[in-house]
Amino acid sequence: DPDVLKKLVASIREIEKAFGSSSFRPLSEGEQRYRLVSRKRSVAARPIKKGVKIIEDDITFKRANDGITPQEVKSVIGRTAAQAIKKDEPLTWDKII
Repeated sequence: DPDVLKKLVASIREIEKAFGSSSFRPLSEGEQRYRLVSRKRSVAARPIKKGVKIIEDDITFKRANDGITPQEVKSVIGRTAAQAIKKDEPLTWDKII
């Protein structure tokens, strides 16, 4: 039936639009400015006691000015806390041995 086929094709086209584009466009000036202030940094997901070995569950990411970047966080796992670190406190290299 041609009408059923037309509806099917129209539905498929709607689904394709919902998926969006796989290509990237350059960021607008406003998006670039926002990106500078919205960077994620590593923070303690829970309190970490001094001398405790840091595991993946101890780390989460939030918007913060200070803290180890997500790209560097693998270097933190398995290291020891040089001092007590409060929940939501940024993880910085001076706090880790």
